[in-house]
Amino acid sequence: MIAAVKFAREHEVATSVRGTGHNVAGISLCDGGIVIDLSGMKGIHSSPAARTARVEPGVTWAELNHELQAFGLAATGGFVGTTGVGASRWAAGWGGWSANTDAL
Repeated sequence: MIAAVKFAREHEVATSVRGTGHNVAGISLCDGGIVIDLSGMKGIHSSPAARTARVEPGVTWAELNHELQAFGLAATGGFVGTTGVGASRWAAGWGGWSANTDAL
């Protein structure tokens, strides 16, 4: 990813980042530029005792909740399971159990 961003900057090429590809129309991607596809990054590292989880950019809400269910936990985000966790947080997304959200 770092090499792709450096290349794009040095060559003044438009760049977009794809997490899970939730937008089926593809309107979140740039035309004629570089798309950095992070959808293969699916790591989920959960800590049931701390009730926290760290996820990589390609993880969807459905995948995260599937992992957490083994511990009797669930994440408070994303109405649509195919939405990426990272994209929801960047866009101030929230779920049915969250009273509000903290936008980045």
